[in-house]
Amino acid sequence: MAQKGYSDIGTKLYHAEITGGAIPVQGFKWLVPVKSTSDKGSEPEQIDITSLDEVRNSYTAGRLDTPTQTYVLNNTPENATKVSDVCGKLHAFLEVYSDGTSVLMVGNGTTWINGVSLNSARDRTLAITCEDIIEKSETETTALLAEA
Repeated sequence: MAQKGYSDIGTKLYHAEITGGAIPVQGFKWLVPVKSTSDKGSEPEQIDITSLDEVRNSYTAGRLDTPTQTYVLNNTPENATKVSDVCGKLHAFLEVYSDGTSVLMVGNGTTWINGVSLNSARDRTLAITCEDIIEKSETETTALLAEA
């Protein structure tokens, strides 16, 4: 019987510093525990190609967007230090799922403390402005997580 779906349990965020412009092929290290992640893609832009003799608007697909990736995490001193250390310089990030697959993202991070409300945890956000987002198979993910 085919797997019907997968749980969020076990989702982890790893990172590796990019040196010399090359994305590391192994040696990614666990960054911090995360509470939520964001969509890895988006709908393409819509370009209006309607002519005046048409009754309905017509569109064609425009460019795809590489959305900023946001991760919410507990705002502990240890987590704050770890995410601050990866901000401001190009890094590779790897979001790994319970089935062993992952998404590789290349970009720069920014972090901030989130607002608080009644009866809530104190959170922090790590936002990654991505140059690229690439899906990776279980085999590819295993190689990226191998010791350097």
